Amino acid sequence: NVSGSAGNRDIKKNNKISDALYNNIQLRSAQYQGEGHLAFYIPLLKYSTVKMGAQGAGIMSPQLFKNELFRIGGFKTLRGFDEQSIFASSYAIGTIEYRFLFEQNSALILFADGAWYENNSYGKYVSDTPYSVGAGVSFETKAGIFQMNYAIGSQFGNPFDLRTGKINFGVVNTF
Repeated sequence: NVSGSAGNRDIKKNNKISDALYNNIQLRSAQYQGEGHLAFYIPLLKYSTVKMGAQGAGIMSPQLFKNELFRIGGFKTLRGFDEQSIFASSYAIGTIEYRFLFEQNSALILFADGAWYENNSYGKYVSDTPYSVGAGVSFETKAGIFQMNYAIGSQFGNPFDLRTGKINFGVVNTF
């Protein structure tokens, strides 16, 4: 899955805010954005599979503000971190999962996620390579496929700390 967009951003001045706030800001600029997701599964033996996945995105503009950034972390992107806690102007996330399948839509899961991101927003630059490891379970219910994971993550070179582990869960409904 790949998507992209391009356009012009117009910032309209608010009369209730001092004009001095707009001095160093371009009121009109071009902005480009792209996103992509890739996943494939490698069957192993009768009841096992390995999932390998990658996802990434980037936004380019002469100036970016915090509210325009991608938010990563949590169940769908980087397990072991608070949901949408990392602000990024560009990121790439790789995932590898081992799944032991005990029913068609039910499995025990061991996984590792690794990422690179940068935050190049207005007046700020941060770059890091966080990663996480964990385990989980998914099983089919009448409401859909329920998945729960426990993961610990490392950010800015800090070691793993079991006290900061995260439990993420979600439900995928199939039609």
